[in-house]
Amino acid sequence: MLSYRTWFINCKPLKNEARDWQLELEKGNTIHTFTISNKLKLIDVEYFAYKKIDGYVDEEKKSDSLITHGHTVAVLLPLLEVPTKFQK
Repeated sequence: MLSYRTWFINCKPLKNEARDWQLELEKGNTIHTFTISNKLKLIDVEYFAYKKIDGYVDEEKKSDSLITHGHTVAVLLPLLEVPTKFQK
């Protein structure tokens, strides 16, 4: 099994007529799976996996920065405001 940026990459053959591959990208309890044609070169499958993982890591960073820098509070505050007609 290959790893990249704390994600594990696994590719295994599928038992379908086309003899495709199942690509699995795994981190913790999260697994993303993709059906990959057996006509693709291994280097192309690796590139696809790296690009997907780069995207997942970018999403994680954005999510972490919202929490780390207190932006989550700013996002949640409008949800906590009580309209004036319901205030006592």
